[in-house]
Amino acid sequence: MKNEVGEKDFYTVADDNNFYQSEASDFLKQKNIKVVHPKTRYLKFKTATGNEFNFDTKSKANKGWLTIFFDPKKEAPVIMSPVDIDLEYESFFIYK
Repeated sequence: MKNEVGEKDFYTVADDNNFYQSEASDFLKQKNIKVVHPKTRYLKFKTATGNEFNFDTKSKANKGWLTIFFDPKKEAPVIMSPVDIDLEYESFFIYK
């Protein structure tokens, strides 16, 4: 990403990402949603119905920065933006 946007802009984007990830983490903890910071590159999610989903947390598509909502009772995990965490929370956990 540094090569794509330049070093200065990269650090601005990285700083913004850290801010929004921290805000999202605090918000979810207040809602008693377990927050996990994976220590491995690959994640496997299993639903109650037996579906499995694999994620590469370092893929070029997400640039290594992503937030995933997961509830085993739902059909699939959802990749979402931490910027609008309150709206994303309502959409995933309340309205569906």
